[in-house]
Amino acid sequence: MLYKYADLKRKGYAHKDIERLVDQRIMFKIEKGVYSNRRNVTELSTFMIKHPKVIFTLESAFYYYGMTDKRPEKYVVVTKKPAWRIVDVQIKQYFMDPAIYDIGVTKLQINNTWIPIYDRERMLIELVRYRKKLDPEYYKEIRDYYHHHPEKINMKKLKGYLDQFVSKKKLTEVILTEIL
Repeated sequence: MLYKYADLKRKGYAHKDIERLVDQRIMFKIEKGVYSNRRNVTELSTFMIKHPKVIFTLESAFYYYGMTDKRPEKYVVVTKKPAWRIVDVQIKQYFMDPAIYDIGVTKLQINNTWIPIYDRERMLIELVRYRKKLDPEYYKEIRDYYHHHPEKINMKKLKGYLDQFVSKKKLTEVILTEIL
């Protein structure tokens, strides 16, 4: 199990207690401020303990759903506005309007780590919303995935999501003409 330094302090461990546990190999220091009772932990689980309030989106979500085999160079995540900018070189952060932030959030297990991620229907909307910011070839690859796998989209759920977006008409038009 992973622990933040602050969590261990809240549980009553003094700094010297934590150091002693590490010296005795009962606890392992994974990186600054992150500890575990196991020696080997995944990078993703360490990431999630450090950033529990993010939602995976865009390139990260497309990769985790198997829509592309292009692994993103950074974790692409979204946080609710207003949020602090996360200062971490391994993160590409977007800020989302609170009115649409929670739409389509689900959990996905990746290598024994549960991550918050937008579902496939929400990711179709995000693909269209961010299409001008994505590399054209990459956009085409993901668009083609959706086009060739319409059975993986719950149309009722997609319509319900679209109803909550201000640009519903434009999003629907692009989804119907370019993708599905």
